[in-house]
Amino acid sequence: MDAAFEDRTDWKRLRDLTDAEIDEALAGDDESYALNSEELAAHRDERFAYQIYRAEDRQWHWRLVDRSGRILAQSHDGLPTRKAVQKALADLRFAVLGAQGEAP
Repeated sequence: MDAAFEDRTDWKRLRDLTDAEIDEALAGDDESYALNSEELAAHRDERFAYQIYRAEDRQWHWRLVDRSGRILAQSHDGLPTRKAVQKALADLRFAVLGAQGEAP
């Protein structure tokens, strides 16, 4: 695996965090934003997740992965901040939910 994309996240530690600990950690993060808890709860058991990461180009990107880690979709262009990627993902989710059939 390319060292620039090596996943160094301590997933066990993150999964063990309580909601209060997560809220406390995010409180001082100016690049975080509140998520709709009802929306999250409705999709908690799905087998897909977005990953937000900083690439070699020092820009922020996203990718959609399944539980096995297979990349299903990813951003082409990088964005300057993590918050900009989160907004782009929110816009994408809104657009996909509103999509009807094939494009004209």
